[in-house]
Amino acid sequence: MTREELSKKVDEFVNKYKGQQKGYPTDSNYFGECLSIVKLCIKEIFGVDAPPSGSNSAYGYWINFPNPLPTFFEKVQNTLTRVPQKGDIIIWNTSVGGGYGHIAIFVSGDVNAFTSFDQNWNGRYAHLQVHDYTNVVGWLKVKTDNEPIPQPVITDQTKLNIGGVFGEMEFQKVRSTLFEQTEIIKTKTTELGKLKEDFENYKNGIEMAQKEAIAKAIAESDVKWQIQLESAKETIQAIYNQEFSKISYKILLSWGWKNFWAGKRG
Repeated sequence: MTREELSKKVDEFVNKYKGQQKGYPTDSNYFGECLSIVKLCIKEIFGVDAPPSGSNSAYGYWINFPNPLPTFFEKVQNTLTRVPQKGDIIIWNTSVGGGYGHIAIFVSGDVNAFTSFDQNWNGRYAHLQVHDYTNVVGWLKVKTDNEPIPQPVITDQTKLNIGGVFGEMEFQKVRSTLFEQTEIIKTKTTELGKLKEDFENYKNGIEMAQKEAIAKAIAESDVKWQIQLESAKETIQAIYNQEFSKISYKILLSWGWKNFWAGKRG
C-alpha cells in the first residue's frame, strides 16, 4: 500500500464513522472507547483482526506492541522535530485517560499541533480533534511501499562518544560543551587580535621614533654645515677684501705663513 492509497482509505474511514459511537469487535464491546475506533480502523484498512492491547489500555499498544502490529507498523518515538503522517496511530502516555493513556488516528498536522480522528476525548462520538503533542509518547508509523529508508534520529539523550578528555556524553551536553568551547575560542581570538594590535602600535611607535630621530639628526647636521659654509664664505670674502679684522687668528696666521714662504721661494 502506498501513502496515497492509505490517505484515501483514511479519508473514507473518517467520512464513514464521523459522528458515530463505535465499539470493537462489535458495538457491544468497549462502546465509545478510544481504542475501539483505532482497532476498527486497523480491521477495515489492513484487513486483519486488531489485537488486544495486553494491558486493557490504549497505552498497551505502545508498551506491548502486540502482534500482528509489527507487520504493519513501526514504533516512532515523539521528538521535537518529528511529524506523523496520515494514517499513523498516535499514542499518549498514562498521564492522560485516567492512567490508561489515549490513542487516535493522525489526519494532518505539523511539529506544533495536529488533527486526529478520536473517540472518548471531548466526547465519546468519533470526531476530528485538534491536539498538541503534550504527553504523546510516539506513534505507530504505517509501513507503506516506496518509503524512504528512515535515518537515525539523534535526541538530547542520545549518547555520543566524543573521545579525548570528553569521552561519552549525551547530545545535549555535547551541544552545550561545543557552545562553551566556541565562546572560549571567540574570547581567545579577541584577546589575540588585541595583542596583535598592541604589538603593531608598539612597532609603529618605534619606527616613528626612529624616523623622527633620523630626521632630527639630518636637520641638525644641515644647520651645522650651513653655518660652516656661511663662515667659509665670509672668510673667503674677507681675505679677498683684505678685511683682516674679520678673519680668525688661525686662518690669518696660516695665510701669512703661506705668503711668507711663497716670497722665499720667489
